[in-house]
Amino acid sequence: MPVTSAEITGMSLLGARTSRPRKAANHLNSGFLCTRCFPRTRRPRSHVLNTIILLIAMLSSCACRSGIQNENKRLSERITEDGAIINLTDSDTESNAMKFDIKSTFAKQDKHRFLSNKYSLIFVTNETDASRNKFNIILENDNIGYIDFDGRAYNGPGFSIWLYQTKNIRNIDIIIVEAMADIGTAWYYVTILNDNRIIRSFFIDEPRANSDESYLSDFIDIECIDIEFIFKFKKELIAGYSSVPDGMKQDKYSYITWVTTLGKR
Repeated sequence: MPVTSAEITGMSLLGARTSRPRKAANHLNSGFLCTRCFPRTRRPRSHVLNTIILLIAMLSSCACRSGIQNENKRLSERITEDGAIINLTDSDTESNAMKFDIKSTFAKQDKHRFLSNKYSLIFVTNETDASRNKFNIILENDNIGYIDFDGRAYNGPGFSIWLYQTKNIRNIDIIIVEAMADIGTAWYYVTILNDNRIIRSFFIDEPRANSDESYLSDFIDIECIDIEFIFKFKKELIAGYSSVPDGMKQDKYSYITWVTTLGKR
């Protein structure tokens, strides 16, 4: 049967309509999207702004976290003037002043040995020269140092010895030797240890309490701020035979204070 021109035109139009979907299918099968068949859509400007804001917030958070870590590290290792490092706990970053309390007394085991919950002190005497008398500090059977009273001779009736510690600083110990006199107290000798190493030692000659009437824990309070140790003495417990040295700060309540800095005598 002869084909009319109208039918030929219709077949041509049908072929034109069916050719494009096949081409689009070929694009899909190839794994790429044809921009002609699937035109790209522009992201809203608000989406771009939200992405930028999120990136800035993430960068700021990282910088802030790094700054906090550096500050905590700086506070956790304070270096004294003589090179000793004081390791602090996190709670120290919350408070500037740390209070020391008596954690143990040194019980006298025999004529020469005194024992606390951490250290042992062994009194070594020199028969010909009392200025060479000293305490050896023993920790777990190791001699870690000695208290020599800076060469000062002592021939009194004996000692009372106290160990001060604080929960704020893990590795700092303060040993106070109270030398007895015929009446009351002759003097105090303070030794500060960091990581079981002596970093500071000194006398407190005045003021003194009457050890026959009061305990050292009632008379002396100790605080630490940075590398300064502050000793506070209760006024009402100062013995009648004692005096207050010039230069000591006195408040209107009950304390006089004396400050020592690590690395300085």
